[in-house]
Amino acid sequence: MLLGYFTATGQNFKSWKYLDRYYSLQVGTGKNIYFGELKHNYKLQEGLSHVNVGVEARLTSRLAARTELYGFILNGNDNKAADSTYARQRNLSFHSVNAELNLQAVFFFKSYNGDFYRRDPFDPYITGGIAMTYFSPRTKLQGESYNLREFKTEGVTYAPITMAFPIALGVKLRLNEFINFNVEASYRITLTDYLDDVSTSFPTSISDTLRAALSNRKDEIGIVNQQAYDQLSAGGPRGNPRNNDHYFFLSFKVEFFLPPGFFSGGSKGALIKKSDVN
Repeated sequence: MLLGYFTATGQNFKSWKYLDRYYSLQVGTGKNIYFGELKHNYKLQEGLSHVNVGVEARLTSRLAARTELYGFILNGNDNKAADSTYARQRNLSFHSVNAELNLQAVFFFKSYNGDFYRRDPFDPYITGGIAMTYFSPRTKLQGESYNLREFKTEGVTYAPITMAFPIALGVKLRLNEFINFNVEASYRITLTDYLDDVSTSFPTSISDTLRAALSNRKDEIGIVNQQAYDQLSAGGPRGNPRNNDHYFFLSFKVEFFLPPGFFSGGSKGALIKKSDVN
C-alpha cells in the first residue's frame, strides 16, 4: 500500500510537463502583529505595515512550492501597558524595519484539475516552511533615533538575522482567468528573543551615559510603581528569556498566473484545445 502511494505520487509529479501546471507571481500588503515583551495587546499595528512579492509553482494536484520576500515594520511600547504595572514603569520602546526571505510548501484542500483558467473560485490552503529574517530594533531618545543592538543594552551581543518558521492559512478567490485575490493569515515562529532588544536583565554596570539611558528608561516617567521602580536596576529583570519573540501577518495579495506558453506565443485558445485533447 505504501509503495503504491509513493508510486502514484511520483507519477503525479512526473506528469508536470504533460499537464497545464502553472507558475504565478504574487504581490501584496497588509497588517502585522509583533509578540514580545513590549506588546501589551493583540491589536494589529496601525496602517499597512508590510509588503511582499513571491513566486509560486504548482507541483502536484494538491501541492505547490512558494518563495517570498517580505519587507515589514514592527513596533512595541511599554506606554501601552496598564497603568502602575511593572511594564509601564519599565518604559521601553522599539521600532524596526525588517526583511524576510522564505521558502514554503503550500497544501491545497481541493484538488487541481490541470486547467488553471477553470480553477475553483474558492480555493483554501495551508502552508509551512522556513525563513531567514533580518531585524534591526531602534528607539528614539530626545528626538534622536538609535540602533539598540549596537549599544548592547543588556550587555550581550546578538545577531541581526534569525531563522523563522512560517505557518499560514489562506484562501484564493478567483477574479478572472488569470488573476486571484488571496487572503492569508500567517504566523512566524522565530529563534530569537531580541526582535525588540528586550530579553534578560539589566547589565550590572554601564559606564557609558548614553548606553545607560537607552538601557534603563524608568526615570523618564517618574515613579508609577515603587516596587517595580526598585527592581528595575542593575542586574534586575528587564525581559522574559523563557519566551522568544514572534510576529504575525494578515496579508492581502493579488496573484497573476503565468501558465506554460504565456510568454512564448501560447494563447488561452491553445491551452483549451490542449486540455480538450487530453
